[in-house]
Amino acid sequence: MLGEYILAGFKVAIIVAAMLIGFHRADLGAECPVRHRDRLVRL
Repeated sequence: MLGEYILAGFKVAIIVAAMLIGFHRADLGAECPVRHRDRLVRL
């Protein structure tokens, strides 16, 4: 029972971590507005 909770917690943590890393990579340009603007222009 406890093992299942631990595994479920790990799965959630991995998913959340992957989402945070993905959002951070997508928003890296926000720290440098010029680069972000260029990326928006390319899109």
